[in-house]
Amino acid sequence: MNRMRILGKSGDTEFRWDPTTGQGLRAAKLVFDEKTRSSRYLAFIEGPSGDGVRMIRQFDPDAESIILTPRLIGG
Repeated sequence: MNRMRILGKSGDTEFRWDPTTGQGLRAAKLVFDEKTRSSRYLAFIEGPSGDGVRMIRQFDPDAESIILTPRLIGG
């Protein structure tokens, strides 16, 4: 099962989906699109065993681990 973690003020939320059967995929994509719209959240794909991270702008159903984090505001 692939997963998407959403980091937030009140704790983290996790969504899981199975890329082979599509179970949970639609819900994960909808949440991804909602959170990243208007640049409220940034999305990253985490590499295997936490190796390397890269920013993404579109949902990748084959990604093993996606992390969504709110944008930091400040100066």
